[in-house]
Amino acid sequence: MIGDRSYGKAELAMLYFSTATPRVALNRLVRWINRCPELKQSLCSGYAGKFSHFYTRQQVAEIIEFLDEP
Repeated sequence: MIGDRSYGKAELAMLYFSTATPRVALNRLVRWINRCPELKQSLCSGYAGKFSHFYTRQQVAEIIEFLDEP
């Protein structure tokens, strides 16, 4: 179980894809998010935008809700 806190995007991606490099893991996580339009819309409406380097607590909770826990 991951903690209820904000995560760096690459840090969270590494939890989902632990055997990949951080860059590859992040690309894969973004691909998963893009395949789920509701999740993508939800994340875009939050504070942290496309160019931020972190996901807020709320965004992490939404990712876990849609993709399940790593």
